[in-house]
Amino acid sequence: MNADAHSNRRSHHPAETAGWHLVERVPLARSDETAGEVIARLPGHAYDYAGTVYLADEGRRLLGAIPLPALLKASPGTPIVDLSESARAVHAEMDQEHIASHAIRHNMSAVPVTDAHGVLLGVVPPMVLLEVLRVHLQRRALGYALLGYGRDDLEDFFWALYSVAASLT
Repeated sequence: MNADAHSNRRSHHPAETAGWHLVERVPLARSDETAGEVIARLPGHAYDYAGTVYLADEGRRLLGAIPLPALLKASPGTPIVDLSESARAVHAEMDQEHIASHAIRHNMSAVPVTDAHGVLLGVVPPMVLLEVLRVHLQRRALGYALLGYGRDDLEDFFWALYSVAASLT
């Protein structure tokens, strides 16, 4: 995505929300396609995130999600709807820390973002989720330091959060 398009999209969403962080170019599939048809269409596109193929209708309303490893493992004739899982999308206005929490809770490496009508706007990608966690950790560590917590307490806190961040990769 070029910087102008990114800035323009961001101007429509409050800072530190899903809408602010999302990337728009992701692979889509229609419910009448097979795994082979979807795989054949993937090369040659400049996707911002391609770890998941999103099942959507003609109006881009989100219907499901197909993890790329499941798609690649499927036989070419498998109907794409048979591979689809719940997309577990968030709304564009959701706060960034809640998005990261949502990703951890549902074991997601990226989080799809929809508008109020369920239309897929894009995805909050893995590196953004990690950055949100990093900033959150820094803020929490500063808060703990200001409250007078000792080095051992902070070390335990960082190891616990590191294990959560590692689970996203």
